[in-house]
Amino acid sequence: MIESKPFGRTKNGEESTLFYLYNNQGHSVCITDFGARIVEINVPDSLGTIENVVLAYDRLEEYENDPAYFGAIVGRYASRIHEGKFEMDGKIIQLSKNEKGNHLHGGENGFDKKVWKSSTESTKGFERLTLSYFSPDGEEGYPGNLEVSLTYTWNNASELSLDFSAKSDQKTIINLTSHSYFNLSGFAKEEILDHLLMIHSKSFAPMKAELVPQGTLEEVSETPFDFSCFKAIGKDIEDQDPQLKLAGGYDHSFFLQAGNSLIKAASLYEPKSKRLLEISTTEVAAHLYSGNYLPNVSGRNGMPIGPKKGVALEMQHFGDAPNQPAFPSTILDANTEFKSSTLYKFTTVESIVNQINSNL
Repeated sequence: MIESKPFGRTKNGEESTLFYLYNNQGHSVCITDFGARIVEINVPDSLGTIENVVLAYDRLEEYENDPAYFGAIVGRYASRIHEGKFEMDGKIIQLSKNEKGNHLHGGENGFDKKVWKSSTESTKGFERLTLSYFSPDGEEGYPGNLEVSLTYTWNNASELSLDFSAKSDQKTIINLTSHSYFNLSGFAKEEILDHLLMIHSKSFAPMKAELVPQGTLEEVSETPFDFSCFKAIGKDIEDQDPQLKLAGGYDHSFFLQAGNSLIKAASLYEPKSKRLLEISTTEVAAHLYSGNYLPNVSGRNGMPIGPKKGVALEMQHFGDAPNQPAFPSTILDANTEFKSSTLYKFTTVESIVNQINSNL
């Protein structure tokens, strides 16, 4: 079942809508066409109590002024591009600069600030919401008229899939991701430092000043960035490692052996609720942000938000890839289709505790 409710009008006078997708277990997701944002993912804990496990706001106005990209689809380019410029076919492309002289998450008015067009489909076994946006040539400095489509599918197994597609009439760059912050304790009752995280990666991308990637990969083994086995996010976060000090915690991309089909990228577990989130993707990197600088505000239904109250696990390409030849390319040729998929699977698991304890 799919329900829609008015969410208000933007500063530009555009009407926005909330879409509620329910499965046959009574679990639901709520998505708004403003920024194609995930507003709620309502799933049960081990006792059957259903709670929202993503950070969110109550009002459209809060999303319009949101500095943290809660639940948003960010683009055309997720993460930072150094000095907002890159070279393509011998020409310097200058993008808008919106953070410390760099280009971040698509610019000042990126995809997270747009009202996307919507269509819904309800079929036995799944509920589907398709959102689309047309980004004109020159928007935020990007070349090419770009048509973007994202399909959210919520099924009876409480799996939420995100399927992206895009096409441009000129050569351009693209890097799309969902910027949801997860807190599996439900309504952000706890910080995420006790959440147990596993990332299926052997290497990460270290940062230089202003959190722009250096353009290299380093092994995670014997470092605070080793999440190859389940580990509490807070276990090493206060380590004196220069990379952690630079970012105030984790704000780094991990390399994935991804391709055209979904592979397991990361798993997140909250011991008290026993909620487990498993993420699969076709993307080449998982970006971990431990909510180091989240604002101290009251969120949806009184949800207390602040530093370390949510963890973002963004499936994407690497930041600054257009300037880093060692990273996988983010160039999209003219009239060539871009595709990317990510799957979130929500369950509760009792038996995982023994496995986790053996890896702490």
